[in-house]
Amino acid sequence: MSRTTAVAIIVCLMAVAACSPDAAAGAPSTAGVTVAPSPSAAPSPVAAAASVKPALPVIADADPRILYTTHRPDADVGVYLMRLDGTDAVQLATDVHGSLKHPDWSPDGQHVVFIDETTEKMWAANLDGTPSGSIPACDVPGCDFPAWSPDGSKLAFSRAESDPGGIGPSAVGIYVLDLASGDVSTVVRLERPLLADVPRWSPDGTRIVFGVDRMDDAANETGSAIAVIAATGGELRYLTDFAQFAYYPDWNRVTDEIVFSTEGLFFTSEPDSGGTWNLYAIRPDGNGLRQITDVPAGQRLWNPTWTPDGTRITAGFEDTRLGVFVDSKSGVIEPFPYVPSALKFTDRLGRPRVRPTP
Repeated sequence: MSRTTAVAIIVCLMAVAACSPDAAAGAPSTAGVTVAPSPSAAPSPVAAAASVKPALPVIADADPRILYTTHRPDADVGVYLMRLDGTDAVQLATDVHGSLKHPDWSPDGQHVVFIDETTEKMWAANLDGTPSGSIPACDVPGCDFPAWSPDGSKLAFSRAESDPGGIGPSAVGIYVLDLASGDVSTVVRLERPLLADVPRWSPDGTRIVFGVDRMDDAANETGSAIAVIAATGGELRYLTDFAQFAYYPDWNRVTDEIVFSTEGLFFTSEPDSGGTWNLYAIRPDGNGLRQITDVPAGQRLWNPTWTPDGTRITAGFEDTRLGVFVDSKSGVIEPFPYVPSALKFTDRLGRPRVRPTP
């Protein structure tokens, strides 16, 4: 099956003249910053949504919440929040039209960055009810998988390139947006048959872990691996073998372990026979590989992300189609509470993430 890889965030305290993929700079914290266009700065780094639907939700508390997307057959993909018990579900960014995907929390838990699948551009939603803002760091289609740095000063994201008439992406790179200056720097860019995607930050913000696809001429996956690179670029170091089909890593800010799924199997030429997707953990030096889960044959866990306390993992699960918590030591799987007002049983929940606790 072909993979068509597809930063939304937040306002800078300084006006941004342009975003170039060759520059770099320093950065502010997101604390106290609202994602909204400045009435005095020109040009503004964030453009307000063109039209506003019904009032945007206001989340005034700092309670834990799960961020997730839903894939519904009768509607566009949306970005939602709910409490850990499944109650108080609200949809974010209803002022952005289209299907919204791949959200990530700001480290202070007050903003959410995501991708508009229709335009493949980046946006940020605010929990204080102010309008969502677009991010001009990627003015051409192809942006995906935004990830906020631990100090809130930067966003990592991937950007795909395609040749006219080609099948699938011809190249995919990892880039970093500095939120203070608007500068965009290249971390790594790989051309077919290898492609870099799904970046996540190390706890100290100095390195990035990401997935590397290996594709054939028909854009089918022939393997995938996990690699680490300095956030400023340099030589990448593989942590896993391509035969494992490791993908979608996330870095534990408490234990320093990296979790990943074997969901790369889905993008082979025969995805229906893509086997079983389990979760694994590995140290950033490539040692200590361990299998966390052992789900029944044919079952699939995807999009793993560590909880803020580093003890559990959130993931999507084929058996329930909704989200689950996974104990990182025992591998025990606990489904999210099913609350009809929050989720439909036909939903396919993706990329679940628990709100950070600064």
